[in-house]
Amino acid sequence: MADLFIYISIISSLLPFLASMFLIEAFEKRRDLALLCLLFCLSAVSDVVLEVLFHMKIRSAWISHVYTLMEFLLVLNVLLQWQKGRMTRYIRCAMPFYILIYLGLIVFGIEKLEAGTFNYVSRPLALTIMIIFVFHTLYAFWDDVRKNLVMDSRFWFLIAMAIYFSSSTILFSFTYTKKQGLLFGIMYMHGFMNILHNILFTIGIFRAKEAMKEAFQPPLETYPPK
Repeated sequence: MADLFIYISIISSLLPFLASMFLIEAFEKRRDLALLCLLFCLSAVSDVVLEVLFHMKIRSAWISHVYTLMEFLLVLNVLLQWQKGRMTRYIRCAMPFYILIYLGLIVFGIEKLEAGTFNYVSRPLALTIMIIFVFHTLYAFWDDVRKNLVMDSRFWFLIAMAIYFSSSTILFSFTYTKKQGLLFGIMYMHGFMNILHNILFTIGIFRAKEAMKEAFQPPLETYPPK
């Protein structure tokens, strides 16, 4: 049962990436969609690689270090496309700030890129920064009453990020426990949140596709009369 749930979670990570292929023609026009596609690809590849290495009994915790940095930069660059004014400066400053801390943790030996070591400092820090910017962006969308949020693909992407990053922060704080039952519970909860946020990402992609179709439709008065 546990293996089945893990496979479902991995398959769900493939959904946003495969769905984004339907929007490949929009990547040149919308940088946010191109960056999101890279994020989806990164997530899907990392999930598959981790599962393969697990079955090969190869320790692979170091992948979390690489994934965290790449995910952080991609997410902040996506949010940068959806912000304006002062907040864009904060996001641009946050990226080199985090990179310096990330490298400093490795240089001073606080975190090591080794097979069995997790990033117990850089991961929570990345999640915290991403959560702050995601919720601020979501609030800006929510505060704009002129928008129909459900029809905006960015709303679905932001909800997916907000749910996943928030839950990951909470679950990550329990990874220090030695209780097997609690660790299994964390695994199941993380898998469930992964499935949920991938479904929300996929909804956002199809919402973006529908918006593209609507943008290319001719005005109503140009249709031939019935």
